[in-house]
Amino acid sequence: MQRRAAAIYAVFFLAITIAAYLLVGTQYAAANNAKASLWGIVILSGLTAGSMIGMAYLPVRG
Repeated sequence: MQRRAAAIYAVFFLAITIAAYLLVGTQYAAANNAKASLWGIVILSGLTAGSMIGMAYLPVRG
């Protein structure tokens, strides 16, 4: 009986460990995706601001 309980405990411990590892991995991936998205927004905003400032100094027709 004691061996079976130890085996069940070992399987349960492995299942919890694997689930925790997968959960932490997805959290890191989500954080990295959010960081990459933020940098994309910053770069596009900078390019847009630069082009708008550049267009403000174009000659006026008329």
